[in-house]
Amino acid sequence: MRIQERINKAVKITTVGEITYVAFAAPGASQASACWQAFKIDNTCGTIIVWADSDDKFDNIATDLTALTYR
Repeated sequence: MRIQERINKAVKITTVGEITYVAFAAPGASQASACWQAFKIDNTCGTIIVWADSDDKFDNIATDLTALTYR
């Protein structure tokens, strides 16, 4: 069973060094649509998780997760 089937969401993961960006959306969602929930996991000094736009709303695009604003 694929991970997408277990969580019933489309998933995009981008890793840059010690930072991992994760986004979820409904299955079949376009990465260019503002329907993604995104957060980043920063492991540079401990583990810190912050949401894009400081919220957990499904209102982000996922074409470049590193370009979103995380607070």
